[in-house]
Amino acid sequence: MLHLFGNEDGAKGCTLVAVIVSWHYSGADADTLGAFLESLEELKDESDSGQLGSVEDVVGGLTGGRSDCKITTTPSYRPSQDGAAVETQDNQNFAHNQVNSVVDEVSGGRCFKDIYHVDPAIDSVSLPEVVKLKKRLGIETMGVRVPKPLRAFTHLSSSVPPALMKRFSKLGYTEPTPMQCQAMPILLQGRNAILMGESGCGKTLSYLIPLVCHTLNLIRETNSAAPKRSAFCVIMALTREACGQIFIVLSKLVKSFNVRVATVTTGYDNYNQVVSGTEFLVVTPAKLCDLLNCRSLLLSNTYAVVLEDFAKVYRKHADEAEMLLNQRNAMKVIVSNVMLGAGTLTVIRQYLKCSVTVKYVASTTLSHLNLKWIACLKEPSKIQKTSFLSDLLSHFHQAFRMVIFANEKITVEHIYSFITNITDSVEFVHEGLSKDVLTATLERFRTGGLQILVSTDMLTNHINLPQVDYVVMFDMPRLLSKFCGRVNLAQMSEKGAIYNLLTKRDHIICSSICCQLAKESLELPRVLEQVALNWKPYRDLRQQGKDPAMQIQEHQELEIDMRGASSKGNITGSLVPANSAEHTSPAKINCTKGDGVPSHGTASSEDRNMESDTGREYGIEDIISSDEDADTVPKRQLVKSSGLIDLEKLKRRRSKMLQEEL
Repeated sequence: MLHLFGNEDGAKGCTLVAVIVSWHYSGADADTLGAFLESLEELKDESDSGQLGSVEDVVGGLTGGRSDCKITTTPSYRPSQDGAAVETQDNQNFAHNQVNSVVDEVSGGRCFKDIYHVDPAIDSVSLPEVVKLKKRLGIETMGVRVPKPLRAFTHLSSSVPPALMKRFSKLGYTEPTPMQCQAMPILLQGRNAILMGESGCGKTLSYLIPLVCHTLNLIRETNSAAPKRSAFCVIMALTREACGQIFIVLSKLVKSFNVRVATVTTGYDNYNQVVSGTEFLVVTPAKLCDLLNCRSLLLSNTYAVVLEDFAKVYRKHADEAEMLLNQRNAMKVIVSNVMLGAGTLTVIRQYLKCSVTVKYVASTTLSHLNLKWIACLKEPSKIQKTSFLSDLLSHFHQAFRMVIFANEKITVEHIYSFITNITDSVEFVHEGLSKDVLTATLERFRTGGLQILVSTDMLTNHINLPQVDYVVMFDMPRLLSKFCGRVNLAQMSEKGAIYNLLTKRDHIICSSICCQLAKESLELPRVLEQVALNWKPYRDLRQQGKDPAMQIQEHQELEIDMRGASSKGNITGSLVPANSAEHTSPAKINCTKGDGVPSHGTASSEDRNMESDTGREYGIEDIISSDEDADTVPKRQLVKSSGLIDLEKLKRRRSKMLQEEL
């Protein structure tokens, strides 16, 4: 229930609350504290002149048009002697409580409660420091009461069980990615979230760890496991391969816990495990439709739903996506590898009340960087590169920190072997090292025990690196985002310099860098443009007198517009309003298979009923067997029409194979 206190006319009374809500929802204003303070002054002037609308108009955007929100008018500002509104501390506290009450009301009927305990080190961070940290990490948030981002996994020690902390630390997750820094606190609060970022930014682990924590907390409070034909958490991915990757990571995380994880994909119809009940279900849209048709799964006890790659899932399986989004008492997480358009987000928020949107956008700004370009155009280019490294290191006589990037692990080791002949203060890191060695090496580099660190792109995922004086691109990356991630390491140092060693094979990335420099109105280095002209599309644009930066920008904007128009066309035409009646599953759900042919219920689906699949009732004390190694997804298994494994047929097939071998 929402209460807004104001004057009798209701105009000035909602001023402070409206400002706070709009500031939290604006991703652009969230980057600057001054914008918020300026908006206060503007709204004070507008309130004095009577330009503000009614309380109902201001609150309508926050409540989503809900009719059950009560509006009460009481003085919110203490008038001064000259009649102007004066802001008091009591008014600030009251407005903050009103925002909190809206969020608490939306999440009040859920079983996944707020289990996030803010670490004192995070709580002490000031708002300007939070804004700077988000800008450095490339994180944009939109929503109310957004928690402060993390800086290390140790800040979750009071919210995540110690056994789980040790588990994902053992798996090699030493430091959070920028997406995980912001998304984990939000999901630990049990709130709806929309996570948008490129592939590989850590979105999967961002929601898996909070879901495991919520599930363990629910089992402990209710003293019961998931009942038959139920799944506490349903994760829907588009393809069998995506489900397999999620299943592997999730199985490794819960290996030391008595928690069940089931996956149902094409070729692995393990319906019996779902009938017996499972805490986590990883499923494709077509198999989810099949499970509901044969009543092997009921969504009444589902408390969290996750939709991976939402844009593609909704385009191909709108009915299944809507079915999960209509679970009113479930925590909902939307995961997207692309940036969803404003129209799409508006419709999604009809389902996800008081949600928080987290967007990870890698910064591509190259201004204020000391970029140096070295041409290594003669073959073999590695001889020129190593000679340059030798000359560069011979000029350094004071303490410094340097990072040398290479694309391949074998190249990293070769560079390390070469530099050891010059200095002993060098080490290397890449994906093939163990967790203990990686942690020890990075700690030595932070504390100043190492001067030179040779690495692959994995180093850019660490957020707690010290100031780096010099960055050397021994191998140029293939993407502009990777290049910007490398050079950003030298932004924190005043004397930072980036040495880029260019070869003839770097023409594509050089053309992208030229376009970015032209977009920022920076001078194009002659060596860089010479290599970029070896790429025919870039050369043709220059010969035609067109600006390559404008052409690429138009293509990117058009691509975003096309995705937004496509998503908006599919979603707004079929999504039901948020205030519609509770969604009820029909007796038969029409689903679309992978080939696009509608399936209206087959004979095998009709045979799979509640009487044939009895399953087993599990209790909290039952021991759940798990594989020692969850590095591979379950293999394809032969299934009967009931969905159970035909063991007799499997035995006959194995005996026949043995006879043929003999």
